[in-house]
Amino acid sequence: MMKKKIFKSILSVMMVALIAVTVLAGCSAGDGKVPSEFPFEVTDQNGEVSEFTVKSDGEQTVGAALQKAGMIQGDETDFGLYVTTVNGITVDFEADGVYWEFRIDGEFAMTGADATDIEAGKVYAFVYTKG
Repeated sequence: MMKKKIFKSILSVMMVALIAVTVLAGCSAGDGKVPSEFPFEVTDQNGEVSEFTVKSDGEQTVGAALQKAGMIQGDETDFGLYVTTVNGITVDFEADGVYWEFRIDGEFAMTGADATDIEAGKVYAFVYTKG
């Protein structure tokens, strides 16, 4: 009887330890750390694609990392950063109807670069767009 009680106690402790390890492993897999670098592409007015690897240097958002790296510039608006210059190429929508379209994995982004958290495995891009 005593052996059975000790066995149950040991089994309980092992189960609690296993659960704790599983939970901690799950937390570290998605620990919220920003990747140290990410891929960035720029498609210019000629359709030429330039590829870069941008170091995040602890920045949380794509926009902040790109600004810190000198890859983008723009104007702060009530809606966030309006990007006017990418990789040294400046556009003026009011003058010529051209703007920089922000994309994630080739798809139109639903958030601006300054509101987009850097995620591992994603490819971020700006595309010179007339429209």
